Order: sequence, then structure tokens, then C-alpha cells
Amino acid sequence: MDMLDVAIITEKYKNLRKKVDSTTLFFKNDSFRIEPASGAVWPSSSIELKVYFNPKCAEKVSAVGYCLVEGRESRLHLSMKVSTSF
Repeated sequence: MDMLDVAIITEKYKNLRKKVDSTTLFFKNDSFRIEPASGAVWPSSSIELKVYFNPKCAEKVSAVGYCLVEGRESRLHLSMKVSTSF
């Protein structure tokens, strides 16, 4: 692999990274909704999240929502599991 190949690959992935960084990744699920969808939580404070559950049929439903926290290497996750019956 020569320097031109490396430059082309580097530019390609730099552009892909810009696209990913500019994309808003909101939680989307047919059975669950989380509000607010985005916001800020300051140090030593808290925020109330509401999780709405609206199943389409009686079944076991599960989903995972992720919370991106500035300063953390990994996202926090919120696991949601429900067994429904009508």
C-alpha cells in the first residue's frame, strides 16, 4: 500500500466519521417512547425521564436505549423488558 492509498482511505473514513458525528441517533421503537429525547444534565443534578409503553399486541417486548454522556468513554444503557397480556 503506497502513500496515495493511505491518503484516500484516511479521507474516506474522515468523511464517514463526520457523517456519523453529525447524525442525531434518537431512540426509535414501536412499543416504547422515551421523553425527553435529548437534553442536558449538569454535574450533581438529575433529570426525570418518562418511558411510555404502547404495545401493538400481547407479547414479550424488550428494547435498549442509550444515553450519550460527554466525558464518558461508553454510553449508559437503559434496558426495558415487559411481558404483556390483553
